[in-house]
Amino acid sequence: MLTLLFILFIVFIVWPLVKVVLRVNQFKRQARDMFRQASSQASGRQQAQRKGGWTKATPRKKKIGGDVGEYVAFEEVASTSAQYTQSRTDGQADSFRPDSQVSEAEWEDIK
Repeated sequence: MLTLLFILFIVFIVWPLVKVVLRVNQFKRQARDMFRQASSQASGRQQAQRKGGWTKATPRKKKIGGDVGEYVAFEEVASTSAQYTQSRTDGQADSFRPDSQVSEAEWEDIK
């Protein structure tokens, strides 16, 4: 009696689940192959694949050429090594060095 129940369990529950899992994997494989085929046709060339299935990244050109724009001359600002100490409410002291601020900037309109 127990053997009959076990056989029915396998036939009506386990086997349909196995079939569903196999069918899902088959659809995944077909979709992956279809997208790979479409992408290789769109690019016009076959990319070299690595062992793990990853494809090599294609090098891209610069969007803005080196002849566009201008270089800006900067001035070195003399830095001071003065440190300030501030006491906190818990009795410990914090030391910090304030950053120099830009007071004014000269702008030139581009024509």
